[in-house]
Amino acid sequence: WSVWVCCRPPSFGQRNHVDSPAGSLDERLAHALRENEDLKIALREIEARVADVNAATAEMEHLVYAISHDFRTHLRSISSYAQLLERQYAQDPDTREMSDFIISGVSEMKTLIDDVLKYSRIKTSPERTTVSAASLVQSAAFNLQTRIQETGAQISCGDLPDLLVNEPQFSHLFEQLLSNSLKFRSADPPTIEVAAAEKP
Repeated sequence: WSVWVCCRPPSFGQRNHVDSPAGSLDERLAHALRENEDLKIALREIEARVADVNAATAEMEHLVYAISHDFRTHLRSISSYAQLLERQYAQDPDTREMSDFIISGVSEMKTLIDDVLKYSRIKTSPERTTVSAASLVQSAAFNLQTRIQETGAQISCGDLPDLLVNEPQFSHLFEQLLSNSLKFRSADPPTIEVAAAEKP
């Protein structure tokens, strides 16, 4: 009988002894702690930026409110003097017409100021839904039907698309556009056409 005793070298990656798991665990733990510290630093930076944005937003709201208050004060003065002129020259149709334009313009400016204030107080993006632009125009025309009848205006809509918008805001927008068209017109009954074109 022949007997061979072979001693084969260990294959690649194998050890003839067991490494201490403590060293590997310590390394993983140290790596996890470093990552956790990096996350904490990033979180603090984000919180600081959010605080800066909130402070800037609050400052902007305060500025808009202060400016709007000053504008309203001057608008009240303009409106008061226009009403005085209207009473003083009540028999003069030209003066009365110009006074009416001034008072109407002051009212529009007040509305715009109120809208700016509302917009400045919006904290998040308004909800958007898909609505028909034609339905927005119809809604605006319905709200203005008394003035449309008084002026004899004719309103027509072309091929209008569906819009992904905030419906109350755009309804108000179309109402303002129609209202301006009815107000700033010639003596003839106005013809108002609402149309849309796709940009290339």
